[in-house]
Amino acid sequence: MKNLTTREKYLIILLGITFLLFLYTKMFLLPVLEKISLSSQAIAEDRIQVAELTAMKTTNETLRESLETLKKEHEEALFQLPEHPRNPEVAYSLKPLADISGVTLLSVSLGDGVQISSKEQKAQVEEEAPEQKESGNDGSASEEQKNALIFSMPVTIEGEAGSYGDIMKFADQLEKEKRFTKIKSLNIDAQEETRRSGSIVGQKLKVNISVDYYYTNSSSEKPSYYFNNGSYGKDDLFR
Repeated sequence: MKNLTTREKYLIILLGITFLLFLYTKMFLLPVLEKISLSSQAIAEDRIQVAELTAMKTTNETLRESLETLKKEHEEALFQLPEHPRNPEVAYSLKPLADISGVTLLSVSLGDGVQISSKEQKAQVEEEAPEQKESGNDGSASEEQKNALIFSMPVTIEGEAGSYGDIMKFADQLEKEKRFTKIKSLNIDAQEETRRSGSIVGQKLKVNISVDYYYTNSSSEKPSYYFNNGSYGKDDLFR
């Protein structure tokens, strides 16, 4: 070393430093950089997976909302055109309609269902379709009508009211029923009310209405009702 020039000594020192840096880079820095690279790659993959899971969650929520909407539309369609006559519900649905109209029910008679002809069925579908559009229904019930056997159940209602307007209001309520109905006939008879003495005290209007309720026979399952829940179905029809 004593015979080396200053320049040679600097070169040797520089080579030593370079060698040490090489060893440091190979033994310490490169493994650390490799770990950092792997971690960065893993983070990127995790980010992609999180994005996919978020998109999947959003899709699932959208599908769940769509399913709930379809279930609601299906339930509404089944209410409009049920798979059974559902006679008890028909009878009890008349009570609140009569009450808000000022009509007192005297008798309710439900007949046997009769299959309507293809011509009548087509006319019924075309008649109900505009009403469904006005109410925001997408027409799914009409599609069911086109593809299923439809039956009509005649219901005869006898009642009395204090005015012609009350009877018309009751008829209007029947026609606005969510379930598909059609008034076939409406007869009004004016009768005088008298005291025991024979003096006339007023006039009562007797009404006889014949209504067709529509349904299909597309289900063989026994229908279920909700008459055991709360007070539903427990009111006296003729009070």
